Amino acid sequence: MNIDQVRSLYNKVKPSVDFSSLRFHSDKDDSLGVRQGVLEPATTARDIGAMLTVYHKGGMGYAATADLSESGLRAAFNKAVAWASANAGCCVADYGSLKLPHPKGEFHSPVKTHWDDVTLNDKIAYLNKVCEALNVSDKIVDRDVNIWHSRSERLYLTSEGGEVFQDFNRLIPNYQVT
Repeated sequence: MNIDQVRSLYNKVKPSVDFSSLRFHSDKDDSLGVRQGVLEPATTARDIGAMLTVYHKGGMGYAATADLSESGLRAAFNKAVAWASANAGCCVADYGSLKLPHPKGEFHSPVKTHWDDVTLNDKIAYLNKVCEALNVSDKIVDRDVNIWHSRSERLYLTSEGGEVFQDFNRLIPNYQVT
């Protein structure tokens, strides 16, 4: 699912309430490692979902979902509206009187070379080269080199046109010698 699809779905399913927001997150993590010159199993993990907030008639409700279909988002919003309705008039704070911001902005991590632009063979060759470079003494009994790439996308949308997008790319190297 891409950002444009999330934006379109939010505008389609957002409830008619005093305030609503959707915080979409998409995380993809890849890890490659070489130990003693032997390639370790590669891993990839994916996490995607949305957190929904509703303020209505003085009440507040939250819901979260990994089902980003139209029906999944609609069901989660219905839960958030139900929670807001259930606690309206019972809260210490009057959420209906809050003036909520509708921020706009965008951030992209500066990246010289994207992770996906480097071939798997080149990544493995680099790890092997570093692993071999760590073998500087007969006293070394173990060498382990790995890289972890994490890409996190966040999109925050509000009912009055707020939109903040963040795209974080991280590359975390790890070298161990025993």
